[in-house]
Amino acid sequence: MRKSVFLAACLLALAACSRSQVTELPDSHGLTLIAMTEGPSGSKTVVEEGAHVYWEPGDELLVFSGKKSGKFTTDITASSETATFKGTLGGETLTEGMDLWALYPYSESATFKNETFTTILPSEQTARKGSFGKDLNLAIAHSNTSTLQFYNVGGGVRFSLSGEGIQKVVLEGMNGETLAGRVTIGIQNGVPAVQSIMEGSTRITLTPPEGEAFETGVWYYIVAIPGALEKGFTLHFQKGDNFGSRVFNKNVSIKRGIYGTLTQADKSAFYTTVTDNVISFKDDLVKSILVKYFDTDGDGELSYREAAEVHSFLVDKAETRVSDQLTSIFAGSDITSFDEMVYFTGLTRIEGSTFAGCTELESVTIPENVASIGDNAFNGCSGLESITLTSSTPPEIGEDAFANTGDCPILVPEGSEDDYASAWNEYEDRIQGYTPVGESEPGGNEGIGYDNY
Repeated sequence: MRKSVFLAACLLALAACSRSQVTELPDSHGLTLIAMTEGPSGSKTVVEEGAHVYWEPGDELLVFSGKKSGKFTTDITASSETATFKGTLGGETLTEGMDLWALYPYSESATFKNETFTTILPSEQTARKGSFGKDLNLAIAHSNTSTLQFYNVGGGVRFSLSGEGIQKVVLEGMNGETLAGRVTIGIQNGVPAVQSIMEGSTRITLTPPEGEAFETGVWYYIVAIPGALEKGFTLHFQKGDNFGSRVFNKNVSIKRGIYGTLTQADKSAFYTTVTDNVISFKDDLVKSILVKYFDTDGDGELSYREAAEVHSFLVDKAETRVSDQLTSIFAGSDITSFDEMVYFTGLTRIEGSTFAGCTELESVTIPENVASIGDNAFNGCSGLESITLTSSTPPEIGEDAFANTGDCPILVPEGSEDDYASAWNEYEDRIQGYTPVGESEPGGNEGIGYDNY
C-alpha cells in the first residue's frame, strides 16, 4: 500500500470511496475480494490538504476465516484506492455472513487468534520518496461480505531534509517509549488498537534503499506505534562519520493515521562525531565533569538518555548525587563551551551560581525547557562571546544572572526580541534576534503535527 501526497501541509488525511456490495462470485481460480483504503466520511472531494493512501500493484493480504487462512494478491496494474484481491481459503467459498478478517501487509509469521492479529512493525525501515516504505503501513479489516474496509494501525512523522549526504535518520522518544516491535492488534470502537507489544524497540531507523541516498526537499515517512511521547522525541541524523540530533521536547502523541510534518528536520541539528548514541562534546572538560556525576551505566560516555534524565547541575560532591545544596559541578571551572546543554531536556532551571566564575566559557546554548535562571548563574563569565536561548518565551532570571559577562550578544529567536527586552530590561541593549531553522515543531497533546485525526 502506497501513500501519494497532495499538498500535505501537516498531516495525513486519507482517501475515501463509497462502500458497495460485491456481487461477483468466486471464479475457478479462487476467491475475489474488494479492498478499500480508509477515508473520512463523505466523498474524497472533501479532502483539500493531506495525502491519499492507495493500493499498488503487487500488494498482498493475509485473510482469515475461522481456522482457514490464505494469501490474497491484487491484480491491479496501477495505484488505486479500491483494488481486487484474489486468493484461496483452503477450499472455502464465499457465503453470506462469512466472517472475514484481513491484515495488510501479508506476513508468513503473522497470526490471528481471538479476533486479534499478531504481526511486526519493524524498527528498521527502508525509505521511499514521497511515501512510507513498502509494506510498512499496517492496516486491518473485518467484514461479513467480500468487501473489506481497511483501517490504518500506525502513525508517525513526515519530514524533509535540507542537508545532502544523510545516510540514516533515527526516531527516538525522550522517555524510552516503545515505537516498534511485534504487536497484537484488535478492533476497539470500530478502529484498530494496539493491545500489546512484544520485543519492542525504542528507536526506529530509516535508511534509503541500498546504493541510494536521502534527497533534499523530498518527503519521507517513519511509521510508528501510536502512543504518547511524554517528554517529546529526538531525531538523530548520520552523515558519514558525523552524528547530529534535533530535540523536540514538547509532550506530543503519535496518533493512528496521523503523520506530522517536520520541514527541513535536520537544519538545526548539532553534528558531532558518531559515537553510538552518545553525545560528543566540543569541550573535553565539560564531558569529564558530566560523566563523573551522570554516567549511570558506567561506560565513560554520556548518552542522550542520560542527559535527558539530568534535572540539576547541583550535586552533593561528597556522595555524587543530586542535592538541594547549592554546590555546582561547573562553578569556577575552566570549561570553554557548553552548547550541548540543548540535550538536557529534563532541565527546567539553571540554579544560582551554576556557571559563576567560568572565565574561560566562550559559548553556551540554553534549551527551551529551561524556565528560570537563578541569581548569579553566569556571573563572572567574562570570556563569553555569545549566549543563545532557544525558547521564544523568556525564562525568569534572578539578580545578576548575566552580570560581568561583557557585552556579548544574547541571541533569542526572531520575533521574541521585545519580550526578552521587556523581561530582561537590564540586558536590553545586548538582545539580538536570530532565525531558528526547521520551525515545524509539534505542540501540545496533539498528534505529531498540527491537527487531530
